[in-house]
Amino acid sequence: MRLKFSELFEGLGYSPRCQALSGAEVELAGYVVDTHDGAAQMLVAEPGGCPHCSPVPAIALPAFKMKPGAVTLRGVLSYGFFTDPAGNASFLRLEKARLVTGLPT
Repeated sequence: MRLKFSELFEGLGYSPRCQALSGAEVELAGYVVDTHDGAAQMLVAEPGGCPHCSPVPAIALPAFKMKPGAVTLRGVLSYGFFTDPAGNASFLRLEKARLVTGLPT
């Protein structure tokens, strides 16, 4: 299922679709960015967006690593508070993320 960030976020919060789609295979286009400490990566809605510095929609990418930039990713959407073994906390994640294409469509 192909989604847009606007379907998962309402203003500065999460939309009810996050919980409804938790566990579903989804595809999202966006921009991979590194966290400030470099310990994790996130998918954000706009280029140059930083979830730590500004209110930009962001989805955690556990166990995912690639050069930051424009992508389309596919994976399992996971909603709910979670802290990984490294101490990174998130409410929305794209588990088992994999690259679909290098350019968003």
